[in-house]
Amino acid sequence: MKADPRSRFGLLSGESVCLYFGAPSVLSRVAIQTAVARLGGVTIVLDKTELAAPDRQILEERVRVLSRFAQAFVVHSLDDEDVARCAQAASVPVVNALSEGHQPCQSVADLLTLFERRGSFKNCRIAYVGEGNAAAASLMEAAALAGADITLASPKAYALSNERVEAARAVAAESGSSVLLTEDPEEALRGADALYAGSLGSPPESEQEKQARLRALGPYQVTRRSIELAKRDAVLLHGLTPRAGEALSPAAFDGAESVVFDQAENGCYAVAAILSALFKGKLEGRGAG
Repeated sequence: MKADPRSRFGLLSGESVCLYFGAPSVLSRVAIQTAVARLGGVTIVLDKTELAAPDRQILEERVRVLSRFAQAFVVHSLDDEDVARCAQAASVPVVNALSEGHQPCQSVADLLTLFERRGSFKNCRIAYVGEGNAAAASLMEAAALAGADITLASPKAYALSNERVEAARAVAAESGSSVLLTEDPEEALRGADALYAGSLGSPPESEQEKQARLRALGPYQVTRRSIELAKRDAVLLHGLTPRAGEALSPAAFDGAESVVFDQAENGCYAVAAILSALFKGKLEGRGAG
């Protein structure tokens, strides 16, 4: 898709894709709309007032009807239940662009960016440093599927659940890779091929929560010192969240190792490839994630 973005232009000619944005993001919205346009389709953007409803039956009725017009739904919401409800009601593919527990499209873009630099995931170790959130979980799962090693460094209070980690380890065992956890960011970063600065997620609801989060995650900020611990040809990734400055220092963000803008661009190709594979019968979903 990146080598020839319009190679599948006729795939959605005369068709539409519904984009449901329960959590607004201008970068994600433009990337997804561009991906659909390059497949020849048009997008219909729905916000929370138009689709989500407290009454479960109303939302599911709307999704069932809209499925008769659109070829797919792409859901960008902070609520995992929104994705699950859409998936249960829709008769067309539902793609999770973002939810509280999953960020799979981002992880595809992450791996594409890394693959461009390395050409292979063999003997490649990713170091994720920060909160164990949706980005961390999906990156861990994608790395396990692709056969890349990953070490995640998070404070205990903000680490991924044991259930999610063990599930990823089972997949990694089949692909010949490994999933390791540590509370020591330097241990994760030392000798890594790729550094991933994790975001801090949604803003805390109270000042007390904000301060507690900053105290716990402050030592996990990626800096020039962090990059020096990794291999000399290591690359730096980050999801370009609004609070990027809390996850990595300006010197790291703007350094020669940073590929964050390539990573952001690759989000468009990732969505285009996922939709293309779905419509061509090369990809089957499994659950709401």
